[in-house]
Amino acid sequence: HGLNSAVQDSYNLCWKLAAVVRGEAGEALLDTYEQERRPVAQMIVSSAYENWQNAWKIAAAFGFSPQQGKEENWAALRRLWADGETADAARQQATAGIGIARTTYNHLQANFGYVYSQGALLADAAPAPRPLDAICDFRPSTKPGHSLPHAWLENTADRYSINDLTAAGRFVLIAGEDGGDWCQA
Repeated sequence: HGLNSAVQDSYNLCWKLAAVVRGEAGEALLDTYEQERRPVAQMIVSSAYENWQNAWKIAAAFGFSPQQGKEENWAALRRLWADGETADAARQQATAGIGIARTTYNHLQANFGYVYSQGALLADAAPAPRPLDAICDFRPSTKPGHSLPHAWLENTADRYSINDLTAAGRFVLIAGEDGGDWCQA
């Protein structure tokens, strides 16, 4: 997450600095940087700490420990393929560890679903989609403050990604069926 966040942080700040330097926006736009990026950074730090804790839980669920020697850890792994109640219990414990791994290694919502709830945006009244899991389950949305989800667009000659419309240095208005007033503005 850290490098992704650093790139997003720099992009967020650079386009705002460029707009202010070119006289396209007032200096107040720079104040939105922290409003937008701090909650994302806090979520990433919290997630990273939880992942670190979960790594130990996953290892323990399989019977591994840094205090054990190599042979003891191999024996814990071999128990999973054994017969009997002890092996059944070890498999159930390992299955629980695999469940923990889902939130530790699957971060689609954290990577792509972060939301700016305040800052350089005009919020609308529509409810935001709620992910089932704040880290794992990505729910794409076109609601203001969300990352623009991918969609293919076609005209008579070409097929291109909607994200191709959002080139650096320009603004794009994407309006839905009720967006006529925005299009006229």
